[in-house]
Amino acid sequence: MMSKSTQSTKSQSTKRDRTYSSGYASTVQFKGEKVRRFLDAMTEQGNVAAGCRAAGIDRRTAYNWRADDEDFAKAWDDALQNCLDSLEGALFDRGRTQSDRAAFGMLKAHRRDVYGDTIDITSAGQPIDLGWPEQIEED
Repeated sequence: MMSKSTQSTKSQSTKRDRTYSSGYASTVQFKGEKVRRFLDAMTEQGNVAAGCRAAGIDRRTAYNWRADDEDFAKAWDDALQNCLDSLEGALFDRGRTQSDRAAFGMLKAHRRDVYGDTIDITSAGQPIDLGWPEQIEED
């Protein structure tokens, strides 16, 4: 198990090394620290409200930035995908070591043909008659 100081150092270096879309640097220069804080929170929590709290902005401001700045919109999407990747990795680890339910959920997501939900559209093994004619006769 990692010590708290090791975890803290790892967390800090991860935040420093984080990259978003290629236009992220120009976006940061324009809006500065608030954008970085918003995107870091989005990466950690995948939540717009958390990003806004971290940046000290309201939701409307975040959505206006997204609508007006293509680079920021791409960086937002990248941050959300990074969060989902992290969540997926944590769930995968948990499924391997602690939880059959988590493992089964991952199998359903990634091996849908074997573990996914199916719907039987037959009745007692026979097709269901919907009462529709096989062909519509022309007048």
